[in-house]
Amino acid sequence: MTVLASLRPDAPWLSAGALMAFGSSFGQTFFIAAFAGVWREEFALSHGDWGAIYMAATLASAVALTQAGRLADVWRARPLALAVLVAFALVAVGLSFVTAWWTLALLIFGLRFCGQGMLSHIAMTSMGKWFRAKRARAIAIATLGFSLGEAVLPAGAIAVIGLVGWRDAWLLIASALVFVFAPLLAWLLRRERRPLAAAEPPELSAGMDGRHWTRSEMVSERTFWALVPGLIGPAWIGTVVFFQTVHLTEVKGWDLAAYAALAFPAYSLAATAGSFGFGWAADRFGVARLLPVYLLGWAAGAALMGLSGGLLAGVIALAVGGIGSGAVSVVHGAVTAELYGTRWLGGVKALTYALAVLASALGPGLSGALLDAGVGF
Repeated sequence: MTVLASLRPDAPWLSAGALMAFGSSFGQTFFIAAFAGVWREEFALSHGDWGAIYMAATLASAVALTQAGRLADVWRARPLALAVLVAFALVAVGLSFVTAWWTLALLIFGLRFCGQGMLSHIAMTSMGKWFRAKRARAIAIATLGFSLGEAVLPAGAIAVIGLVGWRDAWLLIASALVFVFAPLLAWLLRRERRPLAAAEPPELSAGMDGRHWTRSEMVSERTFWALVPGLIGPAWIGTVVFFQTVHLTEVKGWDLAAYAALAFPAYSLAATAGSFGFGWAADRFGVARLLPVYLLGWAAGAALMGLSGGLLAGVIALAVGGIGSGAVSVVHGAVTAELYGTRWLGGVKALTYALAVLASALGPGLSGALLDAGVGF
C-alpha cells in the first residue's frame, strides 16, 4: 500500500488538523509581526511599549488557556473549533476599528488566545486523541498547516497592507475565517472520528505505568518538571526571532519584503522536512528517545542568525531553525500522549501549551526592553 493510499481513510481528520493549524496563523507571532511597524507608528509605541503590550496579552492568554483548554476533553472538536473561529473573526473585526493602544492590547489578547492558544491546542490535542499507532505521523501532517502559514502569510500580509491598508486587511481576515475556514472545517468534521474522549474507552492509549494521568498527577511527578525547559525554550527563541522581524531586518540592512519572501518559505520547507523526519523517528523509536536531540535545530539556527551578515545567510539561519521547529512540533505534540495517556489529554496539553505561551510572552517583553536600553539584537 502506498503512503497516500494509507492516508486516504483518515484524510478528513488529518485535513481538519492541518486546517486548524493553518487558521491559527492569524494569531501567531510570525503573522502579527508584519503589523508591528504600522501599529507602533499608529499608536506611537516604542519597542519596549509594543513588547510590553504583546507580553501582557500573551501572558493573559496563557492563563486563560490553562482553563479553556480543558474543553477539549468534554467538547467535540467540531463545535469547539467553530466557536473559536467565530470568536477569532470578531477579534479581527475589532482590530479593523481599533483607535487606542489599550484596546489594541485587548484585541492582541484575543488573537493570541484564539490563534496560538485554542486553535493550535485543539488541532494537536485532536491528533493525539484520534491517532495511536501513527500518532507522530498524524501530528507531522497536521503541522503542515503551521508550515503553510509560515511560508505564505507573512509576505502576503505585507502585500495586503500595502494594497488596502492594515485595517481593511483585518476585515479580509475576518471574512476568510467566517466564510472559508468555518464551513470547510464543518464539512471535514461532519463525521467525527472520536465524538468524545470518554465515548470509546478501547480507543484510549495509556501512558507511563499503564495509566491515564490527570493534570494534578502530572505536575506532582518529577518527569514533567524535567521536560519544562525543553517545552519553553523553543517558544522563547522562535517568538523573539519572529516578533522582532522588522527590527532584525533594519539592523542587518535587509529588505523586509525580500526577507519575508525568501526566509519564511525556506523556514516552512525546512520545518516540514523536520516534522516528517522526526515524525517517522518518533513512530519507529518512541518520542521519548528524541528528547536529547530535538532542540539542536533551534540552537544552531539562533547562533547562525546572530552571526549572519548577508540576506542569504539570514535565510539559511532561519531554515536551520525551521528544522528545529519541525522537531519541536512533533515531539511536543506526541510526548504528552505517550507519557501521560489520552483520557485527560486536553487538560494535560492545555498546561504544557500554556507554559509555551508563557515563554513566548516573556521573549517579546524582554527583547523590547533590551532594545530600548541599547542592547543589540
